Amino acid sequence: MNRRKNLDTGPMECSFCGKAQFVVRKLICNASDFSRRVYICDECVLICNSILEDGSGSSAVDPVNIDSQERHPALDNPETSRFLRFVERWIRLESSGADSAAAFAEVRGIALSLFGSKAGHP
Repeated sequence: MNRRKNLDTGPMECSFCGKAQFVVRKLICNASDFSRRVYICDECVLICNSILEDGSGSSAVDPVNIDSQERHPALDNPETSRFLRFVERWIRLESSGADSAAAFAEVRGIALSLFGSKAGHP
């Protein structure tokens, strides 16, 4: 891990979420022989691991028509309100630069219970 200040652009930041090096616990950099430096923070690594450990074994994503005028079935699910509260909490933590990995994991868990049974099944 390299935490030295980049003299050209100021403090280093995660190339994925944009958090500065002093906001995250760890910032990992790509190999120095690449022409462009890329960084990823420990929180983004946790999110990537969570996605990879999904366990569904399915890599195909069923596209959702976001322009549909039909009422989404999740609106009738009592867990939807809880899901939205956790999404709001995650966004607030993320926006403030706080550690949001646990909040994201909760959002993801609720989302999988709401939508997971349909994932990969047309």
